[in-house]
Amino acid sequence: MKKGDGKVMGMVVRKALLAVAIIALATGAFRAGRTEASSAGPLATMQTLGDQLLTILRNPDCKADAQSCREKLRQLVEVRWDTVEMSRSALGVHWRELNDQDRQQFTKLFATLLEGIYLNRSNFSKAQQQSDGLSIEYLKEVSEGDGYSQVNTLVSVPSRAKPVNINYRLRQVDGEWKVYDVLVADISIVGNYRNQFNRVINNQGFPELVKQLQQKVRQVDTEQGA
Repeated sequence: MKKGDGKVMGMVVRKALLAVAIIALATGAFRAGRTEASSAGPLATMQTLGDQLLTILRNPDCKADAQSCREKLRQLVEVRWDTVEMSRSALGVHWRELNDQDRQQFTKLFATLLEGIYLNRSNFSKAQQQSDGLSIEYLKEVSEGDGYSQVNTLVSVPSRAKPVNINYRLRQVDGEWKVYDVLVADISIVGNYRNQFNRVINNQGFPELVKQLQQKVRQVDTEQGA
């Protein structure tokens, strides 16, 4: 990874995940768009997830024990993240070059890193502060065929002058819809990582990428006081 790449990657992903966290945690304040979905559809899935997260966040115990609250959120979000598909997409063509053991190792590392960034103290605190002032409009649910779909939203955040387009990409797994990518202002979280991972693997090899991810996970853990 070139000097500065990690910093740039971290900034982009942190901003994207903060937006995703805020949206998910405040979904109870949405303005429903024209498109309706069945109870098991992608749009309804995102609404239900948001309501569950919001219930946890608004629990008075959250302020008293933020660490425990973040753990509850992590467990809930983990159920709806398709970490295997996210990992496969993040590695692109290199995924096919790995054996099962390497794939499992990478998937675990990547998921741990995203969870650490997604639910770190700073993002969690900001989500708490801004959740009540959000306005979210669900624009539409777009089928992409073969068990894939996208839910488009428009989010107004008190700290931003203009609304932000945030779109969730989902895949149907065993009859349930799970998120495998999020586009914030047309910037793909997974796509951003793919560019960085591809450069590291091409220049230094997959073992070096694993090493860097392990270091990043330790850094995130340290920042959280884990």
